Amino acid sequence: MSKSLALLLLRIALGVTFLWAGTGKLFYKQAFTPEQAAALANLGIVEAPGPSGPSPDAGASPAPPEGGGEKKPAMRDRAGVMVIPARADRAVQVGSLTAENFPKGVERLRLYGLVLVMDRAAKPNAAGQAYWPGFAASGRVMEGLAWGAAITEFIGGALILLGFLTRVWGLALAGTMGVAIWLTQIGPNLGNPANFLMVLPDPKMSDAAWTAVWNTLLWQFGLMCTGASVALLGAGGISLDGLLFQKRKAPAAKPKAGIERPI
Repeated sequence: MSKSLALLLLRIALGVTFLWAGTGKLFYKQAFTPEQAAALANLGIVEAPGPSGPSPDAGASPAPPEGGGEKKPAMRDRAGVMVIPARADRAVQVGSLTAENFPKGVERLRLYGLVLVMDRAAKPNAAGQAYWPGFAASGRVMEGLAWGAAITEFIGGALILLGFLTRVWGLALAGTMGVAIWLTQIGPNLGNPANFLMVLPDPKMSDAAWTAVWNTLLWQFGLMCTGASVALLGAGGISLDGLLFQKRKAPAAKPKAGIERPI
């Protein structure tokens, strides 16, 4: 009984945390800065806006193209780079957008912040090392991974609370936290000799800012270990797994009374 109660407490801590995190990413939006909006647009995730300000010949009827017929917007330039038509007479090239194209920024679901984290990891860090694989650095792949992480947090958190398929979801949530530690803590510090063990933030306990960095790291590490522990130990008796899958012990048979022999 004490083991089942201990596992229940672990599941509550893990499930509430990830259910909260997944809900925020899937159902709530955040404002992204102009720089962040440009980065998302260059990845092909945010639609590129038209140029700011009216066209020089605004209001004038466009001249018909030579040879007659309707003018169609070009979809690729001579180098084969995809372009997005902004107006009938202009096009914005994906990959060359800047913050000036998004003066007010954009609002998107919070999960797109994960895309920016992965995009930053695909570029060299302070030590000149990229820490995200190139095959997973395209905009659509990173968008899919961000959705997958958010859905895993939301569904995994809910099912961990209920104790259903607990080992599977505990392993999935532990893996999610492992990737988060790599992207936000180890990767940015990788290869820098000034850092602790060349992979972790330098532990300067007298500096409040550095203490905050380690608070996040240790929280992530604790969640990863909790998920791994639940994956190894299971849900315990107070769970749907215990109700559905645990074998009930048959009551012990009473020993037969021995036959007394006369002396």
